[in-house]
Amino acid sequence: MTPNSVVRVVVVDDDPLARRAVTDLLAFSERVHVVAEAHNAATAVDAVRLHRPDVLIIDLTLRGQHGLRAAVDARQLHPELLVILLTSDAPADFADRARALGVAVVLDKADVVDGLLPAVTGAAPPARTRLVLSEREQAVAELIVAGLSNADISARLGLSLNSVKTYTSRLYRKIGVSNRVQLTRLWRP
Repeated sequence: MTPNSVVRVVVVDDDPLARRAVTDLLAFSERVHVVAEAHNAATAVDAVRLHRPDVLIIDLTLRGQHGLRAAVDARQLHPELLVILLTSDAPADFADRARALGVAVVLDKADVVDGLLPAVTGAAPPARTRLVLSEREQAVAELIVAGLSNADISARLGLSLNSVKTYTSRLYRKIGVSNRVQLTRLWRP
């Protein structure tokens, strides 16, 4: 995806009203085009296979098969796929487990109105990933965004290289990214 390109999306929810609400919300952006809708895990994977979207928005609690399992299957077909998993009642550590399986964003359904479009377009991190950062975490994030290496950050802040790596890992986890490019794209001081 380039900054001005249209983001192609597949929306998956077994509740037709919830699915329609998501597609209607996405229609507010000229940069987003819903290429397919699906009502279960099997049709979700088929839609990804057929349409090769940029983004898959999928509900966690699908009838028949878990939404996370379908997301993993879809990413095996299309590894560049950005997955946004919608949930309303996940355990506190669920987001970390989902990210470990390749989910880019875990978004609580209560935050969909404010967080979904930014998550899809990459304009800003979704509401659930806007966490309070320590002063040191914020300093490390700003230096990463400025393009400094871990060694340069270590020298600039007077930290050991291992400390910089630890702060970087914490940032990735808190913000919901897996690398420096994603952090830079989503960072809003």
